[in-house]
Formats: sequence, structure tokens, C-alpha cells
Amino acid sequence: MTETSQQTADPVKRARRRASRADQLVVPLRHPILAIVLGVVGLAVVIAAGLVLTHSAALTRADFSGLLVLNGSPSHVADVLSLAATWIVAPTRAIILGVLIAIVVALVSRSLGTGIFVAATIAVTWLGSDVIKYIVDRPRPPVAELLHNAGGFDVDPSFPSGHVTFVAATAVAFVLLLRARRSVWIAVTLGVLGTVGIAVARVYLGAHYPGDVTAAIVYAVLVTPAVYTVLAWAGRATGMLAVLDRAGGGVLPRLRPVV
Repeated sequence: MTETSQQTADPVKRARRRASRADQLVVPLRHPILAIVLGVVGLAVVIAAGLVLTHSAALTRADFSGLLVLNGSPSHVADVLSLAATWIVAPTRAIILGVLIAIVVALVSRSLGTGIFVAATIAVTWLGSDVIKYIVDRPRPPVAELLHNAGGFDVDPSFPSGHVTFVAATAVAFVLLLRARRSVWIAVTLGVLGTVGIAVARVYLGAHYPGDVTAAIVYAVLVTPAVYTVLAWAGRATGMLAVLDRAGGGVLPRLRPVV
């Protein structure tokens, strides 16, 4: 290497050393504009679909018929598993789960900024689905017409499913974070199993129409990358990720990061 090239490379190496752990882990998407556009389109499509389903008696009847396919095949094991899944991802406990996710990611990566970033990506996506609920205002499936009643009902609007949104957004957030690593297949596998599992559970209990859980999955898959992109840009541009890492530097144990 020539002296000139060495002098050019040294500032780059120093800049990399100065970069926080979160700046290194929270890598922006290759096509950020596309991610944002798809997020906006996905948001609009989900809202439009919800309004159509809400105001179409024929589509609601068809959606309810799909619900009865699962709800009409009861078993004690399915009751227990579905109610347990619903309890774990209920809104109040989902907030606790979000905090736990931030803590675990921060400890594993030895980066407070990364932990908070992942939790914030999930939270913003999840809260967005709650806003859609009240825009669409679709009533829950009629309890009196269910073939099997195991409980687990909510009284807020039905579209889209908040439970499914939370699980699917969590899965997508981890896939995006780990996308350049071999361990990403673990996030993909667990994410698919968890998302399908909670979606089936909510329909089986009669708490949601199939259209509700489908919309939640579509919403999470399209909107989470947009939220990830915006938060990653803001965190890096403002230096907030580095600030959080410095704040957590004296708290996190000095372990070798896993990610």
C-alpha cells in the first residue's frame, strides 16, 4: 500500500472505530425509498380493504364462514394453547414483552441503542395498527353465532388483529436486523411459526375474522421495513444510536457480543 492510500485508509478505519455498536448493527436497507413507498402503499391498501370488509355484508358473511372452519373444530388442547397465546400477547403484556426484547437484544449485542431501536420499530408498527382499528371500526365476530366458545374476546374494533401485528412485526424487525447474518434463518423460521400460530389461535377462538389476521400480516410485512428505515435514518442522522450506546456502556456487562 502506498503512503497516499495508507493516509486515505486511516481516517476510514478511525471512523469505523468511532462508530457505535448500534451504528454498525442497525444497517439501513439497500433500497430505503422503495421500503417507504411499499409501507405507505401497504398502509393505504390495508385501510381500504378494512373499510370494504366492514361495509360489505356479503364479504363479512364469507369471512365469518372462514372463521367457522377453525372455530367449529374444538379441542381441549387447542383451547389451552390458543388462550395461552392470546394471554401472552395481550396489549398490556405486549408492552412488557417489548421492554424484555429491548433488554435481551441490548445484552446479546452489547448495544443499548440496538435494543431500543428494535423495540421502537416493533412498537411504532404495532401502534399504527391500533390507529387503523379505529379508522376502520370493524365490529368483532358475533359471539352468539360461534360454534365453539372458549373465551378470549376483546371489545375493541376487530381489524386488523393487534396480536398478530405484534408477533409479525417482531419477526420482521429481527429478520431485517439479522438479514446479513447466517442466523437470520432462525428469525425467519420462528417468525413464520409464531405469526401463523397466533393468527390461527385468534380465528379459532372467534376473536377475529380471517380477514383481520391476514390484513395484520400484510400490514406488518410491508410497514415494518418502512418504520425500520425511518428510525434507522433518524437514529444515525441525529446520533441518537451512539448516544444510547454511550449511556448503556457503563451498565451493560462487558461480554463478547453475539450479534
